[in-house]
Amino acid sequence: PLPCSAMYPFVRYAWPVELIDVSDSSKWVTNNSLQALGYVSTLRSLRVTACRFVDDAGLAPLTQLRQLSALDISWTQVSDAGIRESVSKCASITSLNLTGLSGLTDQGVAALVSIAGLERLALACTSISDVALDYLTYYTRYPTSGSHGLAGLRWLELSNTRLTDTGIGKLVAIIEDGKPYGKDFKNLEYLALSMTSGVGP
Repeated sequence: PLPCSAMYPFVRYAWPVELIDVSDSSKWVTNNSLQALGYVSTLRSLRVTACRFVDDAGLAPLTQLRQLSALDISWTQVSDAGIRESVSKCASITSLNLTGLSGLTDQGVAALVSIAGLERLALACTSISDVALDYLTYYTRYPTSGSHGLAGLRWLELSNTRLTDTGIGKLVAIIEDGKPYGKDFKNLEYLALSMTSGVGP
């Protein structure tokens, strides 16, 4: 087991570290432990899967990590506040796993549109609804001159959510006569909808 006090000296002197995986660390990794990550300026990938004592407060150091490209905070206690205040400000992220976040709602998903370079997004086993896809696709359906929107999204995991046919319909662009003419996420290669009972054939 890795106690919190051991994390500080480790990360302080491990400057070239690019990947840290402390998944399934239970009570040994807490919000206090993660504050040390601010020292690891070279960090590109972070996994804290199933660290049940990590919540919104533990994500504060992420905004200091300018090279972070992959973040997995699945099955933690992170909620909309952590997504809005920390994750959405990490412009370098290309892969984000939010699976199993019971505190994630449609409003939290709305904050993700500011991460323009996002390519992989997992929202499985959350309580998101059709409104979440309305937010995610808004800037691809109504382009603006800003940098908002997830035009480069290639991989989308939506299994075991409250989505319905209406929400999934947002992934398809519609012309005025009501006929679909193409997908909103032009680069989308993978879409998972298993155990999403509101989505029909």
